[in-house]
Amino acid sequence: MLNNFTHQILKRDDKAFPARKSQIIEFMRQNPVGVLSSITPDGEPHGSVIYFAIDRDQNIAFITKTKTRKYQNLQQHPKVTLTCFEASTQTTVTVVGKVEEVKESFDINAIAGAIVSASLKTTDDGVPPITKLKAGDFTAFVIRPEQLHMVAYNHAESKKGYDELFETMESFELHP
Repeated sequence: MLNNFTHQILKRDDKAFPARKSQIIEFMRQNPVGVLSSITPDGEPHGSVIYFAIDRDQNIAFITKTKTRKYQNLQQHPKVTLTCFEASTQTTVTVVGKVEEVKESFDINAIAGAIVSASLKTTDDGVPPITKLKAGDFTAFVIRPEQLHMVAYNHAESKKGYDELFETMESFELHP
């Protein structure tokens, strides 16, 4: 049944690539909360809810602390998946990429400020949950996206059946 998806894989040289990539990035900016999936040192999957921010180069930044399980995972296995979701449109974006730890305190502070701004969009509390944990020093990571996937499941009840349920599924390979 999966072959019933409308599925496109666009490469960087496709004419539709820049506009569709921009649409995905804008969706993520409007929905700055996601699940970061990483791999533990012993090979087990691990998910963490994070706030994230996106820079001008479409790199995705987030903060964590140095004594969290997430931090330990990223030290061992830099490949991650980030998934964000918008319930009202039933749209999901998935990013696959590699993380790099940010070393400069000025950059970490800038990312932390962007994360607090993202948090303010979604909660009255204003500060992300990671700030409430006693788990070492703050640090930041940047995800360098390698693939972007966007799926809109916005036909809640299709009169045409299962085949019409999925409006779009797009994949973008960012590195040839």
